[in-house]
Amino acid sequence: FFGAWFLAKSCLNMSDYTVVTLFCVIAGVILVFTLNRGRKPKKWVEREYPTDEVIQKQLEDRKTEEREGEIAKIRIYPIKGGRPVEVKEWAVTRYGLKYDREWIVVGENNQCYDAAKEPTLSQIIPTFHGDFLHLDAKGMETLKIPLEFAYKQENIEMVGDYGIQGSAVEEREETGHWLTKFINKPDKKYRLFRGVLDDPRQSYKVVLKYKIPLENSLVESYDKQGFRNKFAFHLVSEESYQDFREKLAENSPGLEVPLDNFRASVVVKGLSKPFNEDTFEVIRVGDVILRGILPCTRCLNTTVDTSVGKLCDSQEPMKTLTKYRYLGGRGAFGHLFSHHVKSSGSVMKVGDPIFVRSRKEFPAPFPKSCIERPQKKKN
Repeated sequence: FFGAWFLAKSCLNMSDYTVVTLFCVIAGVILVFTLNRGRKPKKWVEREYPTDEVIQKQLEDRKTEEREGEIAKIRIYPIKGGRPVEVKEWAVTRYGLKYDREWIVVGENNQCYDAAKEPTLSQIIPTFHGDFLHLDAKGMETLKIPLEFAYKQENIEMVGDYGIQGSAVEEREETGHWLTKFINKPDKKYRLFRGVLDDPRQSYKVVLKYKIPLENSLVESYDKQGFRNKFAFHLVSEESYQDFREKLAENSPGLEVPLDNFRASVVVKGLSKPFNEDTFEVIRVGDVILRGILPCTRCLNTTVDTSVGKLCDSQEPMKTLTKYRYLGGRGAFGHLFSHHVKSSGSVMKVGDPIFVRSRKEFPAPFPKSCIERPQKKKN
């Protein structure tokens, strides 16, 4: 060390400050290398979806279960960005609630649209009638889309961009004409695509895309999202919503934000306290096992006024949520779940009790540092 110091001073004519800085950098590099030597990064483990026998054993293992709450509402959003269909009971497949976010509007340059990018979509009202999905909107004739899905492999396309992407097949040409006429944007054309959920490319490494710590997450390589932004189930509680409304009244007096703005697929009630859904690590609802993956950080979708199809100037509920539910620069509300269900599927019903098997602490799997606000620099 002293020999190198003497060499740097005498031969290279360096100042004491430069020499100290140089040695600190070198020492730091050596220290980092030494600490990480032999440490292998956590690798993504590719797994197959559990067999029916494995899932049956999971369903029968009820030793740690405790009941908390029940299903209050089930909502299906067939068109991403469109309005929901509220149902009393609904089929659950290995891809989630059947038909939920299965269709998506695609514009030029392969761009996918949700309500944040195109608020007019929130004016599209879907309903199920027998073997057809009906789409209605003000001033438009009813568009009927067959639910039966037959496609050729060569017709599958990868559509979307960051946040929304997947394998899909374009619906017939008249659906695009209907959308283009309704949205009514000059020089813009829109098409409607339906997701091919069993395409292998639908199962991609969401854990890496959303930077979820592997070692703290229950996410699996077979989890599929379709055209949902992250995972199959989005769950919120009435208790959390009531707590939010009280905070909203303090922050923006006289303003109301409907529960629909949060676009949850499952609303629950009867929890022991607000935001307890964030503590659900593994729960059972009927014959469906749900795995709590991560809190849902909110975006501009929640600020759309669905009565007029426009973004709200108030920036609510994001403004209020970031004040008391801060998580990594956004406000958290609701929790995202993946699931296990047998190949035959299951049915989820309003009134189904929720059985909690294990819990975690908010904001897992993210580190607690994510709930700390960055300190503003003083001038």
